[in-house]
Parts: sequence; C-alpha cells; structure tokens
Amino acid sequence: MSSTGEGREQVCAMNSRTPQPRPDTVRGVPMHGVPAQRGPSRSGGAPLLDEIAGMLALRGCRSVLDVGCGEGDALARFAGRGLSCVGLDPSPTALRRASQRLGGRAFLLRGGLSDLRMFGESTLEAVTCFGGAGLVDDVERMLAEFQRVLRPEGVLVLTAPTTADRDYGRGMEVARHTFCYQGTFWRFYERDELRRLMADWRVESVRRRSWSEPVRDPRHQPRRARDSWVVLASNPFDD
Repeated sequence: MSSTGEGREQVCAMNSRTPQPRPDTVRGVPMHGVPAQRGPSRSGGAPLLDEIAGMLALRGCRSVLDVGCGEGDALARFAGRGLSCVGLDPSPTALRRASQRLGGRAFLLRGGLSDLRMFGESTLEAVTCFGGAGLVDDVERMLAEFQRVLRPEGVLVLTAPTTADRDYGRGMEVARHTFCYQGTFWRFYERDELRRLMADWRVESVRRRSWSEPVRDPRHQPRRARDSWVVLASNPFDD
C-alpha cells in the first residue's frame, strides 16, 4: 500500500460505505474545514466543559476562540463565565444553531483552520479545540497555527481521542491508530505521542477524561464512552 496521502485517499474511498467524497474532503479533514465539535458536549461532557471554562477564568483569560465550535456547547459555558467568545466552524447548520442558542453572546465565524489567517500573530489570549486533533490531516500545522495566533503565555486547551474511545477500530486501519471510516480518517493518540507533537509548547498537563452520551432511542444499547486526552498548554515566550 502506498504511504502517500494519495494512496491513503484511494484506500479510504474504496472502503467507505458512503458515496465517494469529493477529493478535497477525503483523508483527515483538510486544513480548511474542521467539522462540528466532536469533543465534550452538553449531552454528556458538560462537567468537563464547565471545568475548562473555570480553568480559563482562573488563568485570567478575558477572551477565547473555540475552533470547531459546532453548536456552541463550549461557547455557552465560556460566555457564562464572562469571557468574550469567538467561534469558528465550517458548518452553516451548526453555526445557525449556535447563534440561536447563544443569543448574541458570541461572535460566530464560518471557516476552518486555514481561516485563522484572519487573526494576526500573537493576538489571542486563549484557543480551545475539542476533538479536532482526531480529524485534521496535518496536526503539526494545526498546532503551529494555534501557536502563531496566541500571545506569549497564551493558553491552549484541546482534546484528542484516546485509543480507548468508542470509535477506535471502526473502519479500516490505514496507519498506526488511524482508521478510514465513512470517507474520513480518524486518528487516535497515546499520551507520549501528544507530548512529542507539542514539544514546542509549555505543556502543563495531559489528563485522560471519559464521558458517556445518553441513548436517545431506548431500543438501542448504551454505547461505549467517549475517551479523550485533555491537554492544557501555553505558548512560551520566544528566546
């Protein structure tokens, strides 16, 4: 099997049970589109979101950008703590629901990671990204963009799925801890791998957290829990 991105795209397209995606959306999600939030939500991960909101407030953050904000689960909690909030997401449906929910308490932008270029260097106090590390095709570039827009000592909180997450193993394994499922690559992480990826950051903690999402249809069996690493890091001063 080819180890190039092109070869991985072909494998993913052939093995997807859904219609073949457009070429720019196969692989992990490209830099221009992080999908709606795949991290903790109000349905099951509310305590973790409340904890993160409190963490930002205690560190003196007055504003935050949530990348891949989805329907605004995290933004609602951040706004409740008095933070000025900006949400970025490529899905117009998710943003419409976020707008209805937040009622003007956050500034919402349609876009993906590549749209971070609208923010200047060293302009943001805090960035959050829930689940995006499991979906983008270039995690190193994603982290570099976060580092570019954060001020020195600016705060980053992100979640990344562990190998114990309920979706681990779905689809066809195309690389270590990486699976092609329904036209998308899903990447899962071990703690040491995350620390290596974030060697240029001041990593304060990498904790493992789990939460369960309620089953809406009583005919269905409860699904395995979500399981993620929660990373708290800061952008170091340049030497």
